[in-house]
Parts: sequence; C-alpha cells; structure tokens
Amino acid sequence: MKLKYFLMAGLGLMVSGGLLAGTTYAFGTHRSLAWENGPQLVEMNHDSQVISTKEKINKIVVNAQYQQVEIKRGKNFEVNSTYEKASKPQVTTKGDTLTINGNGREQNVLFHVMNNTSKITLTVPSELPLDQLVLEGEQGQLLLNDVVSENVSVTNNGGYITFNKVDGNKVKVNSVQSYVNIDNSDISNIELNAKYGNLFLNGFKNTQGTVMLENCYVDFLDNGEIGLDIDLLGMSTVTKNNEELPIKTVIKGENNIKITGYDSSVVIADENHQYDV
Repeated sequence: MKLKYFLMAGLGLMVSGGLLAGTTYAFGTHRSLAWENGPQLVEMNHDSQVISTKEKINKIVVNAQYQQVEIKRGKNFEVNSTYEKASKPQVTTKGDTLTINGNGREQNVLFHVMNNTSKITLTVPSELPLDQLVLEGEQGQLLLNDVVSENVSVTNNGGYITFNKVDGNKVKVNSVQSYVNIDNSDISNIELNAKYGNLFLNGFKNTQGTVMLENCYVDFLDNGEIGLDIDLLGMSTVTKNNEELPIKTVIKGENNIKITGYDSSVVIADENHQYDV
C-alpha cells in the first residue's frame, strides 16, 4: 500500500511539473513548485535599476539573506536582481551611501523550469572611488569581483565568500560555517575571523594582518612574499609542502600575517606543491 501511495504522489508531482512547465512556457514567466505546508507556486521576477551618476556615492552597504550577491566593476552604475515576487530588494540612496536590502527565503523546491535562486548583481563604474564597502549575508553566496575600495567589510553566516582581484587598504572578513576564497587580491591589511569553515587564501601580496580560526581548514598558497606567524592550540596541525611543522611556528617573509586559533588545520604550499595537498 505504501508503494502505491508513493507512486501516486510521484505521478502527481510529474503532472504538476508538466503543467507548470507548460504554463511557464506559454506566459513567459519564471516559476517553481515549492513545498511549504503544502505545494506553492513560486514566481520569480527580474528588475534592473540604474543609479544616477549625479549621486556622489562613496559608501555601499548590502544586506542579503538567502541570496547570491555579486559586486563587480563595469561601465554602468546599476543593480540587477532576480527575486521572489513578494521579496523585491530595496535599493535606496541617502547622502553618499547606497544601501541594498535583499531578503530571500529558503525554498524546498520540488520542481523548477529555470534556476530560481534570488540574486543581486551590483555593477560599480570603474572610475568611481569607494571609501567603504559593507556586505552582510546569511546563507548566501557573496562574490567581490574586480572591486576597489579603501575599506571592505564582509560577513556571512553559512555560505560562500569569494574575493577575486579585490584592491583594498583595510579588509575585514567574518565567516561562520562558510567557504572563504581570496584570490589574486591586493590587500594591505586584513582581519579574518572564521569559525567552522574552509579557507583558500591564494596570491596575497604586500599583506599584513591577523587570521583567527576556530575548527577551520586553511589552504594557504605561499608565494615567498608573505611571512606567517602561526600560533595554534588544541587539536591543530600545520604542514608546509607536505612536511609537518609545529603548531607554533614562524615562516619568514617580507610581511607578516599572524594566525591564531584552535582545532584547525593550516596547509601551506608553494607553487610547486599546491596540487599535492
């Protein structure tokens, strides 16, 4: 009998999915079938908003939950968003500050015709100097791509943080249960605090600062330019080029990053060994 009910439920979902696909195709909409105390139809909308160049913006604040957020350099100053119909991101300017609030929700999707992920893409003109960039997320994917800002602050609780070609004087990153990837970035001073996550730190140049770890795994590419002062406690390990080192160790370099914490693994490799670990 249970098998019969499962088959009937599966058939019902197939029929619902087929009807959804046909409706979506016919009306040109973007919909998904989700489950929240019963089946619900989720409709996704798209929006594009141009920020006037007359606005003298030098500070950007983004707050996002259950969102993909990308901030990148480009020609135009604009915000493009994909969102659930009832949860349109709010974009406001006040004085020198641009604020974006996007609150999506976790969806138990049963069937979707297209990708139903909420996303905010902010394009910043290449010639616009930023003094401060603040990005706070929860259960999201946060990407900074080719961004220049004097100060950068990124916080994420459960998700992904990616820096690619970020140029910043002071950078602060707080992550909990997140993947953090910093690559090919020119950061003068960094403060990185991570709990229960994986960190991939590659291509640091001329960087000083602190990295504090709690139950983390860190993969660090040693380019010979960065000095590391490592002081770990508990069930921690440190290896360099597959050789185990003391959990309190100093690796000389032109600059210095202090790594502290406990119950964490730090793996250091140069370019000849980075694919061996």
